[in-house]
Order: sequence, then C-alpha cells, then structure tokens
Amino acid sequence: MPVLFNHLHKGTVSKWMVNEPVRGWSEQTLKKVEAGASLKRSGCVGILTPYPGIVEEVKGKLTGLRDVGLTVDCLLARSIILAVIACRQPSLLTQFKCTEHYVRHFLASVMGWSLRHGTRAAAKLPDDAVEQCLVVNMDQTGVIILMSKKRTYEQKGARQVSILHQDEKRAYTLCVASTPAGDILPFQQVWAGKTSTSLLSSDAKGHAEALELGFHFTVANSDKKTSHFSTLKTMKEWMQKILQPWIKEYIRSHDLPKNQKSILFIDCYPVHAGVEFCTFVFEEFPNVFLIFVPANCTGIMQPADAGLNRVIKHSIRQAALDYLVESHKEQLSEGLTPSQIKFTTSLPILRNASVDPIVKLHETMRGANGRDLIRCAWEKCTVKEFNLGEECLTSRKAKIAYREYLETDAILRSEIEAKIGREALLNATLQVEDEDLDPYGIPDATDVPISRVVAELDHDSPQPADLEFQAGLGDQYCVPAETVECELNGTLVPINEQESIWAYTKDGRTWSDVLS
Repeated sequence: MPVLFNHLHKGTVSKWMVNEPVRGWSEQTLKKVEAGASLKRSGCVGILTPYPGIVEEVKGKLTGLRDVGLTVDCLLARSIILAVIACRQPSLLTQFKCTEHYVRHFLASVMGWSLRHGTRAAAKLPDDAVEQCLVVNMDQTGVIILMSKKRTYEQKGARQVSILHQDEKRAYTLCVASTPAGDILPFQQVWAGKTSTSLLSSDAKGHAEALELGFHFTVANSDKKTSHFSTLKTMKEWMQKILQPWIKEYIRSHDLPKNQKSILFIDCYPVHAGVEFCTFVFEEFPNVFLIFVPANCTGIMQPADAGLNRVIKHSIRQAALDYLVESHKEQLSEGLTPSQIKFTTSLPILRNASVDPIVKLHETMRGANGRDLIRCAWEKCTVKEFNLGEECLTSRKAKIAYREYLETDAILRSEIEAKIGREALLNATLQVEDEDLDPYGIPDATDVPISRVVAELDHDSPQPADLEFQAGLGDQYCVPAETVECELNGTLVPINEQESIWAYTKDGRTWSDVLS
C-alpha cells in the first residue's frame, strides 16, 4: 500500500519496537495504537473522501461547539456527522452507518482531537401468600442526558481545556422495578434539585402518558446540590407512589387477601440499608419484607443488573442519538450557528426530551417480548440448582429448601414468625456497599442493534427473538447484527470495511478494490 505508507521507513519503525525481553512492539506503541493515536492529523476520512464539503461542514460545527465550551463526546459527534450526511448526501447512509468506531478515528484523523480532562470551567451561556407472595426487585440506573463534564474531545496535547457547565449535572436516576412473572412497575425519575422547578414541565412530550402509567417524577433534595442519586426522601416516595399502589392493584385484580405478603428485593445501597429506611418500611409497610442482595453480588443476583439495565440504557442512548440528529438537521435547515445551539445545554429542554423515550420503553417492556426479557433476567440469577425465576421460586423443591433452611436458622425463623405468625411460617444479612461512584458503566456503541444487545446478555439461555424497542432509533442508524463483535471489556462494537478509515485510499477507493 504505497500511498498509505509512502512516508514510512525503517528508522521510524525501529522507534516503535523494543529488543528486551524479546523483540516486538513496545508497550507504549500498543497503547497508542489501541487509542487510535496513529491517526493524528493523517487527514484520512475513509468513505467520505469524495465529499470534502461534508467533511468541512462537520469540522466547522465540531469546532464551533468546542469554541463555546460544550463537551464533545462520541455520541454528540456522531449525531452531527449523521445529520450533515442525512441533509447533504442521504443515499450514503444506506451503506454507511457512521459507527462510533469511525467517529473516533475521524476525530483523531481530521480534527487532531483526543479525549481530554477539563482544566477550567467555561463561561456559562445565558439562562434561556407464600405461594402467591409477590416478589419485586428495584434498582436505580443513572442516565446521562448531556455528555460527561470532565472529559471532552479536544486538540491532542492541549493544556487548557474549557468545559461549559462542568459544575452542573445533566443526568437523572431511573428507578426500575420488575417481578419474576415479567411485570414492570411504573418508573420513578429522580432529578437533582430541591423544588418542583427542577422537574419537567407538564407540556413535555409523553408527560401525560407517563402520569397515566403511574410514573413518579421527583427531586433528590440531596445535601450535594448536583446529586441525582436516590435519597431517603425519594425511596420513601417510591414506596408510597409506586410500590404500594401497584401491590394494591395486584391484590385487587388477582383476588388476594388484603394482608397479602410481598418481598422487596433490593441491593445494599447505603440508603436502602440504612436504619431510617428499614424502620420506615417495617412500620409503614408491615406486609412488605425487605431482602437484600448480598454485597458485591448484584452482577449475578440482581435481575436488573443481570439482564435489564444494559438493554434499558442502550434504548435510552439510541433515543438520545435520535433527538440529537433531528435537532442538528433542524439547525441545518434554519442556518443556526454553533453559539445559537441551546438544546444541548438547556436543562429544562433536556428534561422535557427525556420523558417520551422512557414512556415508549415502558410500553415495550409491558409487551410480550419485554415480559420475556424480564423473566429471563430473573432466571439468570442462579446459585447452585436454584434461580430467581417464577417457576423455581414456587417449585416443590424450593419450598422444601425453604423449610430446611429455617430449621437451621433459629434467629431468622423467630423474626419471620414474629411478623407473619407461626401458622403462616409453617405454610410457607446485611452488608453496606459504598455508593457506586460510576453508575453509568461502559455503554455499548449506539450503532449496535438492540436485538444484538439482548442476545449478548446470555448465550446459554433463551432470549426473546426480534425484540423491538419503540424508543430510540431501532435499526435506522445501526449496522447489521452479524457485523458486531464483543470486545474484551464486554462491550459490543461493529467491525466492517465501510466503517474503517484505513480501508480507503486518498482518492476514495477501497484498498480491496485497488489490490484486486
């Protein structure tokens, strides 16, 4: 490939290698290649080579966003490139999906950018029954609605990296609860703040539907001003506004006794495990038993972590991409400049835009495919021969194991007997974890079809076929599932020639065509 490597010579290559303990690539070289550092200012744009106008327009918009201090991550950059292509050369998107893999290389090759930590805050823009016993698992998942405030793509080596709104949160906590039978409870959305002014407006798209579904919108009222994590206040509200109404309706619709017992299965988050919350549940909800997922075991024993949160976050991120692409396309048609962009920083607008995706997500989870996914998540929580699936929990074998265990644990037996009575007992551990400092995890690429994310949850257990999520983009900007591979860290990425910048020559032809 003489065009690609015309400046390469032996002296350069020797600097990339070491002789001890064996001759090979140096550790620093391998790290740079993994980070895409070798692309710096190469000018390669891959499939966009025949369209210099698109490249220049994208460069201008990305530069404009950084000029006004906005954080630029892969999601935002991808939405801009997609919007420009959709407006200027839409036919290109039939074969090219502008994957996150491509975007990272574009930012390094064309912009000379890499992820940088912010060094100073930028000036702010102006304000513009045992057998019938109900079992519920609730978990909190953090959802980012504006990119990370600590890092942004910027010129490599830049010493001053200004970031707008670095001191503010653009995220919320979504409380998701489900049952072994496949039921999904209404969502609770928690925002940072102390008053109702920090909540979405009543005319937000999807707000009326959300209230009809029983959603609850609240503020954390945390001592930390920007924290959106659940607090004692929001957990009490979740019990009163979400769990209690749901249990009452379930009892009514299934003709169960009014004192029907139920289990709330939650993790050892400090608020959950605190004396105040446990006392509140014990006194105000005598028919609800708190059972805690053992500390550090949420990955294998909490249904939300085992099979739901990954799909939920992926669906919401695709919805965010959809929102950004449509907003950029609208800007292009109106000729707005980067400094006039408000949707990416205005928290009220972002809050309002967050509702419709979770409403559609909830509706999908209530459907047949969504219920199957929930049931699979509970069944995945397995220890030895038992799992948390509905069939296993109510099986004869499980009931025998319950009784045998109670016979060996006098303290647990006496506590349960004191609460439900000896007759009900015959018929029929706590460690505190530190608050999760990074609740968002490493997300899958938005160009991965959600059906592929679902399939990745567990190769050994059956998963719902062709799960269709109404929220997000579906497959509009996704690559074919068969081109997706799993990286070592477990995330999914698409790999194919069209999305590789290196697969194209300087004149826009693929190397496979040149060499053939």
